[in-house]
Amino acid sequence: MSNTPAAGLTAPDDAVALPTELDARRELAREFQIEDLLGQAPILYLARDAEDRALAIKVVPRGQFEESVAEVLEPVVLAKRLDHPHIARVYGSGATHNFLWYATRHVEGRTLATLLRTVGSMELAACLRIFEQVASALDYAHRRGVSHGALTAECVVVDANEWVVVSDFGAAELFQSAPPGDVSPASDQRALALLVRQCLTGGSVPASTRSAPSGRGEAGLPLHVSQALRRAMSARAADQFPSVLDLVAALDDRRAVGGGAAPPEARPAWFGSKPHSTRKGGTPVVIADADQDPAATSHAGGRVVAVAALVGVFAVAAIGISRWSATPPAPASAAQPSRARPSQARADPPPSPVPAPVQAAPPDSAAAPVTPPRAAPAP
Repeated sequence: MSNTPAAGLTAPDDAVALPTELDARRELAREFQIEDLLGQAPILYLARDAEDRALAIKVVPRGQFEESVAEVLEPVVLAKRLDHPHIARVYGSGATHNFLWYATRHVEGRTLATLLRTVGSMELAACLRIFEQVASALDYAHRRGVSHGALTAECVVVDANEWVVVSDFGAAELFQSAPPGDVSPASDQRALALLVRQCLTGGSVPASTRSAPSGRGEAGLPLHVSQALRRAMSARAADQFPSVLDLVAALDDRRAVGGGAAPPEARPAWFGSKPHSTRKGGTPVVIADADQDPAATSHAGGRVVAVAALVGVFAVAAIGISRWSATPPAPASAAQPSRARPSQARADPPPSPVPAPVQAAPPDSAAAPVTPPRAAPAP
C-alpha cells in the first residue's frame, strides 16, 4: 500500500492549523470560568468573571483581521459607556494568543430570530411592544455617538415579560457583520425597518440593509406601516425619519390603524402566561432619558448659572423677609413696657386714696374699753 498522499490532499509546508473551540476555551480560562458553550460562528460562551457576573462571551479568530487589535476593538471601548435598561451592558473586550473576545451581560430569554422561527410572524401590537424598546436603546446610543451597525434578529433578546434587551453594540467591526463605512444611525434605522417588516410578514431579511420595498404597499400591511417602512429604508439619510423613535411612532399611528391595535394587556401565547417576574404595570417600560442628551450639554453651563442666580435671588429674598418679619415684634415688645409704665403710674394713685390712718383705727378701738368702766356704776 502506497504511503503517497492522494492528489489534492497534500498540505503546504507553511500551513498553520486554525485554532479550535477547545483552544479558545483553554485561553479564556485564564480570565473566566467557562460554564457552557451556547453557539458557534462566532463562538459564544456562558461564563463568569472574577466578580461572579454572568457573561456572554463571543470569540473570533484573531488571524482574520489585518488591522491592529486596538483598531478592531475601538468601537467596543466606546460601547462600554452605554448604560441603558434595554442594552446588554458591555463589560469588556480583549485578545488572547489566537482570539479576540467580547464580553457583555448575559440576558435570559429568547432571541427574536428564535421567536420568528416559532411563530412565523407577529401582530402589529406585539411587534410594536418589542420595537419601542429596541428604538429606545438605539436612540440612546445614537445621541452618544455610538451606532450599532449590525442589528439583526439575533441581537434582540426578549424575556417572558416582553422585556427587550439589545446586544452586540460596538461589535460590527469585530464580527465583520456590516459593510465598511456603513455603521451609522441611518444604517441602524434601515436595519430596524427591515426587522419590523420581517416580524410583520414572516419573511427573511435581505443581505443588504439598503434594499427597500417596492413603492406599492405590501400585502397584509396597513398602508401607513408600509409607507413608514419605505421611508425608513431610504438609501438617503435625509429622506429617513429624524430618529428611530419617530419611525416607531409612525408605525403606532392608531388613527391610521383605525383603533385596531390590541389592548396592552393582551399577551401573545409564545411569551407564556406566567412571566418569570412581575413588573409594575404589566407592560414593558420604554426608558426615555432626554435629560441626558449630549446635545443639551452645550447649554448646561448657562443653565447652571441661571439656576445659581435664581437660588441667590431667592436666598436674598428669604433673608429680607426673615428680617422684615423679625423687626415688627421688637417695637411691639418695646411699646408694651412703655404702655405699661403709664398704666402703672396711673395705678399708683389708687392705693394713695386708702389712707394709712385707716389702719390706725385699731388704736381707737383699743381706747373703747375705757368707756365701759364709766357705765358700770349705773346699776
